[in-house]
Amino acid sequence: MTIIEDYCSAVRSSITNDGHPPLEASGLKLQENLTLIEQSLERMEKRSALPPPLVNLKHLLAKGLSATASLFSPVRVAYQWVDKASNILNNKIGLDAAGVKQSYQQLLTEMSQQKQKAGTLNTAIDNFIKTTHSYWSGLFHCYEIEDFPRTNNDLEHAFGMLRYHQRRCTGRKVAPSSLVIRGSVKLACAIATKLHSFTASDLAQVDIHTWLELRSQLQKHHKARIEQYRFRRDPKAYLANLESRLL
Repeated sequence: MTIIEDYCSAVRSSITNDGHPPLEASGLKLQENLTLIEQSLERMEKRSALPPPLVNLKHLLAKGLSATASLFSPVRVAYQWVDKASNILNNKIGLDAAGVKQSYQQLLTEMSQQKQKAGTLNTAIDNFIKTTHSYWSGLFHCYEIEDFPRTNNDLEHAFGMLRYHQRRCTGRKVAPSSLVIRGSVKLACAIATKLHSFTASDLAQVDIHTWLELRSQLQKHHKARIEQYRFRRDPKAYLANLESRLL
């Protein structure tokens, strides 16, 4: 009875194992583990008679694996490409930015040319390639600049550190609203000053026209925030003013 319960525990463990998404496909792991259990029962059946509950379990596993075999084939192909993409971007072999970019482009070309192997997931492959190209211009900076945030988690950590220091400097419980308006400048300054101590001569070399354009963009954001605040404070008066101006 104990052996039967242990086999059932193995099946339950396989079903409830979610793995570590997104780079580990829990469905593929489920199929692999259930296949191992079925093979174990088949080996034991050849050596000696199985108890009826284990015979039933073996038949259930065989039936389920047979019915879903065709569904896992596209997933397996797609995740092989996902695994390759992950290894390229992890860059454990230490390629420079150009090398990583070339390797990743070769993978995308392979996926595009052989996407029919993914079967029902070929549209997902198209979406993967399209989304990758939308991030292409900024995808490889982290291999050129030391300590540059590589992932969304790393980037969120950089944002969090900036908010933390803003709260400590101002004594507020939350980051000031100005961080939303000037965040693109403040975040860049916070990261850049960690890597290099800037002097007055460094600042004097900044293009004045670029600086004025950036100031203009920040002022537009600031004005938009003010208008939003005015509407929230008194919607009727805000709309009445707009109607008056329109007339």
